Amino acid sequence: MPKRRVVVTGLGLVTSIGNSKNTVISNLKRLNCNFKLANNVNRVIGIVKSYNLSSLDTKDWVYPKKYKLKPDVLKSLAPQGLYCYCSTIDALSDAGMDIKILNSPRVGLFTASAGSPRNLLYNLNRLINQGVSKCSPFGMIISISGTLTFNLVSLFKVKGASCCFVSACSSSGHALGYAYNEIVDGSQDIMLVVSGEDGDLETILPFAGMRALSTNPDPGLASKPFDRKRNGFVGSGGGVTLILESLYFAKKRKAFIYSEFIG
Repeated sequence: MPKRRVVVTGLGLVTSIGNSKNTVISNLKRLNCNFKLANNVNRVIGIVKSYNLSSLDTKDWVYPKKYKLKPDVLKSLAPQGLYCYCSTIDALSDAGMDIKILNSPRVGLFTASAGSPRNLLYNLNRLINQGVSKCSPFGMIISISGTLTFNLVSLFKVKGASCCFVSACSSSGHALGYAYNEIVDGSQDIMLVVSGEDGDLETILPFAGMRALSTNPDPGLASKPFDRKRNGFVGSGGGVTLILESLYFAKKRKAFIYSEFIG
């Protein structure tokens, strides 16, 4: 049997250069960014508009009202979890999919994330310094590298393949590649690939320690990824969701196809 072809049918974005497809494309073309100088690390960082998830108490979080989640659900999420929940809702809408489609065993979800360093640091310190009884049962759930996968799988009631990929800067590439294989091999008809990071001090500071971040204090000039004079990258948080489908399934439901994923 010939291998099945894979296409891209949905995209959702929550990023420092925009929270919608059109905004991101426009800002990329105009070289616009939403960066600021973080004095505590003396580095430029990316800021996600319409979101303020800096508090360790999720009751203080600010995010667009259209994504409203119950307080008990928020308690199990790191910032990346909320970013990615929102980007996934947008991706499903962009693909013309009902959220219930995720309840099929033929639909899977792979994620890429390093976990939440801020939550891990905070909760481990509480465990060590104040004792087990002083740490919330959600403490490790919102901290470890699998937090993005098992929270999204639970929220969306995913019954197909699921996995969290943690391989540094290759994480999203690995998640996409394995999602592609799931469809090509016939195991799944649709795969959601979701990538996110918190983008706070604890997430970005290690890269400053590695001397990997740009030292340019000018937000308009710090990020120059394709310039021979570039001197590092700019850290940020956010979430992105890409929806992959078999070409047959996409045509059957008359989906808009962005492109073919050939490998």
